[in-house]
Formats: sequence, C-alpha cells, structure tokens
Amino acid sequence: MAGNPDCGKDNHKMHICALKADGFDKQNPDEFRALIADPQYKCQKCGAQAKNRENLCEPVKL
Repeated sequence: MAGNPDCGKDNHKMHICALKADGFDKQNPDEFRALIADPQYKCQKCGAQAKNRENLCEPVKL
C-alpha cells in the first residue's frame, strides 16, 4: 500500500501520502494543490496537511 502501509481505510488511495507515493503531485500539480490548499486537517502519521479529512490517514483538526 503506497504511502502509509498501516492505513487500512478503503479510500487510502486518495490520501495525500498515497497520492504523493504514486506521483500524483508531479503528474497533476493543479489537482494536487487543490487538495492541500487552505488546509484544515493534519495527518498524525506523516504530518501531511489537507483541506479535507478524507485525504489523510489519521486526521486531526488544525
């Protein structure tokens, strides 16, 4: 499992860590920036920040 191998969530492929591991941030920079713009949550596992909690493995509100 790309990114965080311990994440067991069904939507892990849409988490920031998995997207970066798959190169999504480089292949689709505008779409990736939209996911991380105006961050509202931070992942307790990797420290990534995102607008929506659904894009993180272990989100906490900023």
